[in-house]
Amino acid sequence: MAGLRARWTASRIPDAKAHLWQLVSSRLGLTVIVALALAMAVSWSSFLLQTHYQAVFAAGGRLSGWQEFLRLGAPWQALPPVLAATLLAALGWLRLRSVAPEPSWSVASERPPSASRLRAGLRRERSVVLAASDLTRVLGAVAVVRLCLYAGLGLRGSQLASSTLPGVLAEAAAWTLFAAVAEAWRRRYLGLLESWGVG
Repeated sequence: MAGLRARWTASRIPDAKAHLWQLVSSRLGLTVIVALALAMAVSWSSFLLQTHYQAVFAAGGRLSGWQEFLRLGAPWQALPPVLAATLLAALGWLRLRSVAPEPSWSVASERPPSASRLRAGLRRERSVVLAASDLTRVLGAVAVVRLCLYAGLGLRGSQLASSTLPGVLAEAAAWTLFAAVAEAWRRRYLGLLESWGVG
């Protein structure tokens, strides 16, 4: 019985490796890998820069606008653009409920385009939307990983991380909301394209 189980397990390993490779090499898998790598790099870098500029400030040094921004760690001034982008994504999501296929910006408007040209334009547009939504996922992941890093550092006794944590929490909430609304818009957009026969 043990030998049969070992042979069955050994036969399943190549399938598991193939499945794992397929997952990692997919668009979502690559986005997750890039997001986590970038999130760790940005999170550590931002904390190290914040620590440095906080020390300069405490020693009486003068800081420029960007240096002061980095010293604060998560200033409220970074939130309004994210909230505005969330509102625009929500309006776009609502607008997509009743929309018909139309020529994209790349198709000349002198005469009505053929169905094939319309599809080609929509495919190009789809590629841009997918790239933009991948970027949105990455930015949302950066904010969440940064929150986890600051929470961990705060638990380990870092006063700077603890004092910055409320701002980092608000930042992560704003980016997560934006990423969720943008994802909903993306799904509705791709669903419309599929219903129009564009894949």
